[in-house]
Amino acid sequence: MSTNSDKYIQQNQESRLTRLEVINENINSSLNEIKQDIKRLDSEIKQNISEVRQDIKSLDSEIKQNISEIRQDIKSLDSEVRQNISEVRQDIKSLDSEVRHDIRRLDTKIDSNFKWLLGVMIGGFASTIGGFVTLGGLIAHAHHWL
Repeated sequence: MSTNSDKYIQQNQESRLTRLEVINENINSSLNEIKQDIKRLDSEIKQNISEVRQDIKSLDSEIKQNISEIRQDIKSLDSEVRQNISEVRQDIKSLDSEVRHDIRRLDTKIDSNFKWLLGVMIGGFASTIGGFVTLGGLIAHAHHWL
């Protein structure tokens, strides 16, 4: 019986060995698939990183270009603003001199009108006094007071 038992044990061990070999093959196959997936993912990640770096370089270049354009626009605007300020100052100076000239002209006109009006008032007052004196003289002469 020992032969049968040994035979059975041997068959059982062979069966287990076969199963273990199958399991080992399955594990190796799975490991190989995992390794391939890792290599594929690594390659994809490296490709994505490369693309991201290119995008970053492109964006960096665009940003630098935009900054350069903005600086040029600012310089242009600064030049225009300075020119406008200069023109406004010139206009203000011109208006100031025109206003001063107009004020002098009006002062002269007012002075001449005032002088003319004062002359008329003094002349009218003198004429009125002269008329009263003349009229008083005539009345005095008529009443024989003189």
